[in-house]
Amino acid sequence: MRIEKKVLTALPGAYSVAACPWRGGTALLAASEEADRPAWFFEPPDWAPRQIAPGPGGCMAILPETNDGRFSALLVEGFVPMYQAAESRVCRYTPDSAGLDRPWRREPLFNLPFIHRMALLTAFGERRILAATLCDGKDDPTDWSRKGRLYLAPPNGGAPEALAGFPGLTRNHGFLLAETTDTNRVYLGADEGLFLLEIPKRAGGKWTMRPILETPVSDQFFFDLDGDGHEELLVIEPFHGETAALLKRHDDKWVRVWETANLPFLHVAWCGELVGGCSMILGNRGEPGELASYRLRDAAKWRFEKTVLDQGVGPVNISVFRHNGGDAIVCTNRTRGEVAVYTLRP
Repeated sequence: MRIEKKVLTALPGAYSVAACPWRGGTALLAASEEADRPAWFFEPPDWAPRQIAPGPGGCMAILPETNDGRFSALLVEGFVPMYQAAESRVCRYTPDSAGLDRPWRREPLFNLPFIHRMALLTAFGERRILAATLCDGKDDPTDWSRKGRLYLAPPNGGAPEALAGFPGLTRNHGFLLAETTDTNRVYLGADEGLFLLEIPKRAGGKWTMRPILETPVSDQFFFDLDGDGHEELLVIEPFHGETAALLKRHDDKWVRVWETANLPFLHVAWCGELVGGCSMILGNRGEPGELASYRLRDAAKWRFEKTVLDQGVGPVNISVFRHNGGDAIVCTNRTRGEVAVYTLRP
């Protein structure tokens, strides 16, 4: 496999990233978790860097949105390292009509301490932002006594409301949305395990939640790697842990079929089609700070071929997309302080 790396910009504290359609191509967005660092928009086809704003910093998530044909982006702001997030918030940024070289218009939507992930969806008959908090408050960085919660907020501003009856989760970190015709399937990873939350789209419906795993989970991803029509489950264990495990469902139980350990501070977990085959992507912030693909070579024995895409960079978040006939990964490399695109070809 040929790997071509292109650094789009230096960005100390590089953290959140997203890829989205833009005028027939793929645009990229990225921002830093450090305070007062800029957020960036990279315009196709050559990903020319455009600064969204001189701040905001502390950006845990970027969510592109298109409304009535107009593009904007929702950003979680004010969540800086060492869990300084009592003033975190969600803001919408919209390109200036005079051109992308001008700062984007900033519209504060709501404040929510320790907000970490979010999604746009239809819930109970209304369009809403679903926001997940990592915790409900801290006395110090080691305090995890107050569980993280879920909130629903109007998409154009207004106070968020806690999802009534939600029990709360400790280190509410993993967040994955998979919509169906009638429901939003939200997978939540925490110390208590992995849970499936189903929020109905229709008005008057009731949400449900059931456990998937009872072991601590930091992040998760689903994909049918072996092509048998059933999705496998890739998890990082535990919170910011050093073990990645692949599980397959047998007789209503998830059975571990593969794992790799000794990758401190794992933060990237993805599965899908990559360069003509089924693969996983893992990335960790601790040593060796690598971004690697694991291509499935033998489904019967769950044997994977590992290819290190980069090392010593400390990847934290990725988005995978098609580019110029190949597969591409945009990645925020926290240790190296950069936003980079890796184009992969056979």
